Parts: sequence; structure tokens; C-alpha cells
Amino acid sequence: VLKGAAASLYGANAKGGVIQIITRKAEENKSTLTYTGGSYDKENYAFMNQGKSGDYSWVVTSQKDIMGDYRDANGTTVPEHRNAETTTFKLTKAINEKSDITFDYQKYQSDYMYSGTNYYLSQRNPGNMDNYNWKLIYNNQLTDNLKNRLTFYNGVYDNTFQTNDPYWGMG
Repeated sequence: VLKGAAASLYGANAKGGVIQIITRKAEENKSTLTYTGGSYDKENYAFMNQGKSGDYSWVVTSQKDIMGDYRDANGTTVPEHRNAETTTFKLTKAINEKSDITFDYQKYQSDYMYSGTNYYLSQRNPGNMDNYNWKLIYNNQLTDNLKNRLTFYNGVYDNTFQTNDPYWGMG
């Protein structure tokens, strides 16, 4: 999860962080379950299952991310809240040695609140996201150096954001 200036590279919809999802094809059957915790009331729960059977491979992930208040460099408590869930599902069918078809689904839901700029820490800026997308991808390796890809994509992005921070405008 990227936060702060690094997250700004990913655009205005990166409120509360960015989750980097590595796209890959499963090479072995395995599952992982992880928990991490830390400063700022941080909790992260993640599950991943990947596998391969015959011409099929899959990767399924689910993640819950919770974060609370933090302290700035001066020791001032900065109110913040994030409760996010990410789910992904990817299923690939090998057609032959040089082509495959993949269905890829991703969903991100979050409710969050962060404070205004340093001059307006008493301001609370709540929001929520309910985004999902799916892709159907056909890959065909024509030669060692030439690959064709046809992708059908659908994305739905439902984001609500409210700010009372005079620096950014009322809204």
C-alpha cells in the first residue's frame, strides 16, 4: 500500500492509499493467509489462493485494510479512518501452447475519512468508493517477438467525496 506523495502518482482516486496487485499466472497450487498490524491502528488481513489444473489456472485474493488516526512530526494527532476491502478473481484457460483466454474481476470498496490540511485539522472529509471492473483477455503469441492481445473491459466507479476544507473548496 502506497500513501502520501507516492500515491499521488496514481491520481486523485488514490485517497487512503494504493494497493498494488501483481498480475501473474498460477504455476502451483497454494494458499496464503496473512495478518499485519502496526502504527495508526493499522490492520491488514489478506487471503490468496492460486492453482493450476490441466489447462486452467486461477488466482483469487481477498484483503481487508483498516487504518486509524496518526501523529504528524510535531506529535499532533491527525484524525483519519479507512475501512477497505479488495477482492480479485482471475481464471485462465490455455487454448494451446501459444494462446489463452482470461477472465479477470476486481472489486474495491472503501469508506474513509481524513482531516483537512494542517491549518484545518478539525475539518472532517468523509467519502466512500464502490468500484469494480472485469476484463476478458485473449492472448495469442504469433512469434517469439510478436504477441496479439484482444481485451474487452468494463469498469464501474462509484466514488463519493465530501470536503469542508477551505483550501480545496467547500463541497
